[in-house]
Amino acid sequence: STQHSSHSAPSLTHSRMAMAMNIRRAALATILSLIASSPLPCIGFSASKSNEPRGKGFTNKVVEDVVVRDVSAKIRRDKTPTSKPLNAREKSFSQRDPIISLNMNLDYLAKSGQKDAAKRCEEMLLRIEALHDDGYYEKSPDVVSYNSVINAYAHGSSVINPYAQRKSTNNSRSWQAKRLMKRMEEKGLTPNSITWNTLLRCILKEVGDKQWQRSSGQKVEEAESILTNMEKSGLATTISYNTVISTISKSKLNDSAERAESWLERMMKLYETTQNDKIQPDTCSFNSVIHAYANIRKNATGAPKRARRAEKLIKQMEMLYKSGENDNVKPDVVSYSAVLNAYARAAGQDERCAARAMEILDKMVKLHKGGDKEVKPNKRTYTAVINAFARIGKAEIADDILSKMKKLHEMGDDSLKPDTVCYSSVLDAYAKMGGEDAAFRAEELLHEMETLYSNGDNDVKPNTRTYRSVITALGRSNQPRAAEKAEQILEEMECISSHGARDLAPNTIVYNAVIDA
Repeated sequence: STQHSSHSAPSLTHSRMAMAMNIRRAALATILSLIASSPLPCIGFSASKSNEPRGKGFTNKVVEDVVVRDVSAKIRRDKTPTSKPLNAREKSFSQRDPIISLNMNLDYLAKSGQKDAAKRCEEMLLRIEALHDDGYYEKSPDVVSYNSVINAYAHGSSVINPYAQRKSTNNSRSWQAKRLMKRMEEKGLTPNSITWNTLLRCILKEVGDKQWQRSSGQKVEEAESILTNMEKSGLATTISYNTVISTISKSKLNDSAERAESWLERMMKLYETTQNDKIQPDTCSFNSVIHAYANIRKNATGAPKRARRAEKLIKQMEMLYKSGENDNVKPDVVSYSAVLNAYARAAGQDERCAARAMEILDKMVKLHKGGDKEVKPNKRTYTAVINAFARIGKAEIADDILSKMKKLHEMGDDSLKPDTVCYSSVLDAYAKMGGEDAAFRAEELLHEMETLYSNGDNDVKPNTRTYRSVITALGRSNQPRAAEKAEQILEEMECISSHGARDLAPNTIVYNAVIDA
């Protein structure tokens, strides 16, 4: 029976894969045949001045990806995640102690990513408790058991029951965590540092959820109150402080950056006084505060000042690390990239911020060449500098940075391969710049993206933002046929989106851009 089962599972998997491939081929053949016979094929204008048609390669690639996406989604739905198997040492422990076995299974299930993992973890916990109460087990679930279940809720969806969401707000991750913590105490178990840190992580994830954004201020106050009590109980750790600082940083409150920095300063003073390694500030502590200064609302006043404050934090990290006061605060690429984002957002208010962003990028390149591998500029680093110059309409400089990324990628640096975001940022710059040359260059970049994508490079697939920028560039170009070209792009977007590419569906901004052209 066992032997038969072991052979049947692979055959079932092969048959499912074969069925999926057949579905894909049939669907793809049908859709492409419809496009081929369509009286209005999705063929737009050329990026060149000769206005030659591009052909159907780009359109066919978009439709093919839609089919692959739908089939892949079906295969993912059919898959059931399985728990990681125990190794020999873990098996030995689990055979001797059922609670250790329970905790291992709870831990694996909590981290499995399954949709109902939290519910299943709690059901497992309650079954073992019931068996203990009935005398089947000498031991009952412990603090580790409850921590794993709470962790499952922290990893899972914020809403367990959609109906409960409409009737009550008491269905959040943190509410579930506090409910389980109350049960722990009723069972005679005392929540430890890990328990409280997991509750803080639940609150952090809720602050990032759109449905809880209105109560982000309350969530921040709750997190701060929990950390204060942890300090009094001697349970606070570096993770505790970092989680609260991240919660404040993501809350988007008006004083989030200053509030986050005050907790960092408090953490540093406690560490200096106690020399307790458990609360030693690290790179993540500083990075979360820097992100708070970078993540300001669009068009918010005082952006240049906040960017300069973010850079001062980097310098403070460098000083602490080089002096030997704190070996855990060495700035990394995340630190510098966050400062670059701050300057990029501030460039619209002060053009000098773009130049400063370029200087910091050059510094990162120099540090990396000097042997510091942790500050190697990545794709997002370069994109931040591109955005800085895009905001002030310096399209040629933004384009030069993109060209530099292409060259470095061609030389073997795969981490700097430009993607849709990089190209779209340069296109934004040309749209802001305006003029006939800017429009032609925008068309060339769009044609380049479509050609790369048609040849299999999915990282540069044009999106609605891409086309909107090209249309805007045409509208500001005064070209004789600008309006006609803009309308052709719109028709192409409508045609492609009608075949399932929803990410290319025109929105109100696109239609207004065509009207303005």
